[in-house]
Amino acid sequence: MQHVNIQQNFTHVVEADEFLSLSSEQLVRLIPSDELTVLCEEKVFECMVCWVKHDSDSRKCILPQLLEHVLLPLTSESGTLKSVEAYRPSTGVWNTMADMHLPRKNLGVVEFERLLYAVSGRDGLSILDPV
Repeated sequence: MQHVNIQQNFTHVVEADEFLSLSSEQLVRLIPSDELTVLCEEKVFECMVCWVKHDSDSRKCILPQLLEHVLLPLTSESGTLKSVEAYRPSTGVWNTMADMHLPRKNLGVVEFERLLYAVSGRDGLSILDPV
């Protein structure tokens, strides 16, 4: 598959079996591309997880590198975060770690001293206080 064709037709290409046969190097070059054409960043995340699950034994080790390139702050307005989940590559399972005190979307997330902090965002009606 041509790289430019994949970028411009990402939504259609990921539905083809050929997408699942991309090498990890090809996927790492594709996902962070500014030329990638998608309606929402969640589609990139979902396709990346599907690609990993297709051969989880050999691909789960690359998931952390792939996650670095998913633009989670650009997820759609409908994506409300209600809990924090962690992916364990050793088991291939997502586990709920904690519920959010206040569900929110369009938030910032930062890790500091091995803790995750959700900052600002929206609750659906208003912008939440960033402090």
